[in-house]
Amino acid sequence: TAATGGAVCNDAQYDGRSEPFFVNCSFLNNSATEAGGGLYNTALYGGINNPLLINCLFQGNVATERGGGMLNYAPEGQLNARFINCTLLS
Repeated sequence: TAATGGAVCNDAQYDGRSEPFFVNCSFLNNSATEAGGGLYNTALYGGINNPLLINCLFQGNVATERGGGMLNYAPEGQLNARFINCTLLS
């Protein structure tokens, strides 16, 4: 449990760059008190974020405000989340 990104908070800010790879991952029963229960991807104020998820499972994740399984959020940044053979279940 976390405020943002119950399992992972992937953050790129102020001209920073993030390009994580998640392969064969399971995001199970995580929670966020704000947003992104399983995964929170953000690109803020010039940040660039390009997460790649392959064969990942999202199940049973919840968030109080936004994005139960995942939230992708990019005000004033660039975010290009890519998903290959991923499953999102309630």
